[in-house]
Amino acid sequence: MADANFGKVVKTLEEPVYVAVGFGVLGFQRAQVCRRDLQRHLGRFAGAAKDVVGGAKDIVGGAKDVVGGARDMAGAASHLAGAANHAAGAANHFVGAANHVASSANQAADAATGLAEDIAARLPGEAKEFFRAAADVAGDIPKDARELLNEALAVGRFAFKVLQGPVARRANP
Repeated sequence: MADANFGKVVKTLEEPVYVAVGFGVLGFQRAQVCRRDLQRHLGRFAGAAKDVVGGAKDIVGGAKDVVGGARDMAGAASHLAGAANHAAGAANHFVGAANHVASSANQAADAATGLAEDIAARLPGEAKEFFRAAADVAGDIPKDARELLNEALAVGRFAFKVLQGPVARRANP
């Protein structure tokens, strides 16, 4: 009888065990489906996160390039400023030299004006008239005639120097 009762117990528990095993299999399959959905969602999130990280790396790389370019431009601007300072210094030296030349030219012109006035005051009347007439004619004659006039003026200057010599020389031929 013990066998009969045990068989009856097995028979009674057989169906619920099958149902429990079936629910277990269904639960396991449901867990597999959920795991695959979770992997798919996490895969999408991981892909998006990877894209975001890649984009951030690109942005950081671009920012580094911009910073490097800015440093290069700052260096170039510094060199340009140095060159501009050197050019300004050179320009100041040129201006100083030009002012010195202009001052010297003004002094020479003043001296030449004074000398010309002194010479004109000492010229005899005939020489003054000759030089005035030569100056009037000089503007109207061609180049060859101007050259001849220049030679005549040189002879006139020589004659003036002779007249300026000591009186004793002029008296004794």
